This record gives sequence, structure tokens and C-alpha cells, in this order.
Amino acid sequence: MPDLLKDLYSKNVLERIAISFSKEIPSISEKEWIQKFKQKDWKQLELKQRIRRIGEVLAEVLPKPFPQSLLKITDSLEKSFEGKEIFLTIFLGDVVEILGIDYPK
Repeated sequence: MPDLLKDLYSKNVLERIAISFSKEIPSISEKEWIQKFKQKDWKQLELKQRIRRIGEVLAEVLPKPFPQSLLKITDSLEKSFEGKEIFLTIFLGDVVEILGIDYPK
């Protein structure tokens, strides 16, 4: 049976995301990030729901002002995810959707 797209967010990928987040928001450990991503229902979430969850978790704790702090996270993620893997950072669009309303420009 082919792999499910939702499984692109594997343990390894979540760890890499958590490392990038912890570099910019050191008050939350890598382990805590992963716990926030997974919660109790991770296995039941489909791809878009997983993307949304990661975006919501980041948006919840991202320091203000939002645009500058997101740029630092983006820079860190670009070092961890290269080439086609950059797709795995698609959750950044959800962060912009959630927080961007307060920053229309």
C-alpha cells in the first residue's frame, strides 16, 4: 500500500521543525513543541489538519511583532528543509492567515 501524504510529517520532520522553532523561541523545548503538535489526536489528523495544527501551535506562541518573528523562523526552517522538502513548511501560510489580519501590509 502506498504511503499516506499525512505521513510526510514523520517523527523526523516534526523534530526538525521543533529544532527550528526552539532556536527562535527557546522558552519552549523541542519535546514540548512535538507534544503541542501531536496532542492526543495526531494519528487521526489528515495532511491539511496536520499542517493547520502546526500553524496554529506556532501562531499561538509567536512573539510580537508577528512579521519580524516569523522571518526569523522562516530563515531557520530554510536551513533545515531544502529543495522539494521546503513543501513541509507550508504551515507558514496558515500562520500568516491566522496572524496576518492584524498586519494588513
